[in-house]
Amino acid sequence: IGTNQIDNGARLASGASFHGMMASTGWGAMTHAMEDVAKADLILLVGADVYHDNLIFSNKMREAMRFNNAKIIVVDPRRTKWEQWANLWLRPLPGTDIAWINGLIRLLIERKVTSGEFVDSKTEGFESFRSSLETFSPDFVQRASGISPEDLEAVAKLYASAGKRAIVFGSGVTQHLHGTETVKALCNLALLTGETEAEGGGVYPILTQNNAQGAFDMGSFSEFLPGHVRIDDKNSRTRFEGAWEKEIPSKPGLTYLEIFDGILAGKIKALYVFGEDPFITLPNLERLKNGLHQIELLVVQDQFLTHIGGYAHV
Repeated sequence: IGTNQIDNGARLASGASFHGMMASTGWGAMTHAMEDVAKADLILLVGADVYHDNLIFSNKMREAMRFNNAKIIVVDPRRTKWEQWANLWLRPLPGTDIAWINGLIRLLIERKVTSGEFVDSKTEGFESFRSSLETFSPDFVQRASGISPEDLEAVAKLYASAGKRAIVFGSGVTQHLHGTETVKALCNLALLTGETEAEGGGVYPILTQNNAQGAFDMGSFSEFLPGHVRIDDKNSRTRFEGAWEKEIPSKPGLTYLEIFDGILAGKIKALYVFGEDPFITLPNLERLKNGLHQIELLVVQDQFLTHIGGYAHV
């Protein structure tokens, strides 16, 4: 078709995971194969109801407990299935994850629970990052998040005693106002001890929608091509143009929300929707309906008739 106006609902639900990990690790997906979580001897589970969101992955985590005697730290205001298996369950005030994560990192640096070789050779900006942590004392963390110095100390001790530390996070992180920044903070924690290395514990975002990660990987974003490469990178664009034998627009297109703004503004004349229902993912349905009444061509492709399918020309 030749357009960069392509996006998907996973941007709204899990875009924080993709963009946070891209900024921190250069890779917008799990750093390890799903099976590798079973090799960890400590699992930090943050804002994820893994048992209900991804039972197969949850079972892999159980393998780490059964065969590797893995210790489990659950950080979540909610009570989930995994609370009963946790060695430690912290309940921070909602929206305060960055405070306790940075407080934990500060403790680990003070106690030299770091991978010095990895930090020196494969990360940037460590000294300025360490300076930025001065604020995050245990007392500050308690005031900001409600997590006591004793609980923070207990997390640090478990972290220090582990060899492979897996970090698992989910919608409690990604579907939040500061989700991207929290993902970056968790990635900083992983980089501190080298968990993104092949022999590390790994970072595992748990996306709550089927095929969300596949949509990211395939470049179903207005600013990305398949393989997590940016569309405004000339070398990457040239490579894909050679493979596809088509010219690719050099600038990112409109995002999910901007596309529907564009319909109302008369800039978008045709919309092709498949496997997605904006009536479920977008707010202000009356505004959405007004836009769909203006559009010249709406094609909906789905197995069943969706809400937006009732407005389709085809």
